[in-house]
Amino acid sequence: MKLVIDHADLAAAVGYAARTLPSRPSAPVLAGLLLDATGDRLRGRAFDYDVSPDTTVPATVTKPGRALVPGRLLADITATRRGDVHPDLDGTRPLPRRPRSSLRQTAAPGSTCTPPHRVTPGP
Repeated sequence: MKLVIDHADLAAAVGYAARTLPSRPSAPVLAGLLLDATGDRLRGRAFDYDVSPDTTVPATVTKPGRALVPGRLLADITATRRGDVHPDLDGTRPLPRRPRSSLRQTAAPGSTCTPPHRVTPGP
């Protein structure tokens, strides 16, 4: 998954979806935020047994894909960054110069890496 998105749009989407994530989830997957990049949109979804926020924001998607990332960590990261954001995730093989796949959010003054979870179809 590769895309370019405005920081304000990403922060709004992640903040909206991550605000319902539990601080101490009963299962690790419940701490995740599912990002789905298709067409010209980025969709962010979270799940808690009580609520399930779902939001969509405009993005320039160069490679469609899905990723389950730690929601609260991504919300904290996006709150501190400015400018356009370039999330880059390749779940099938490692990214260059990285030991494993990561969500790389590049914006001035540096870049941040967040390890993704594996997304598999449910039962």
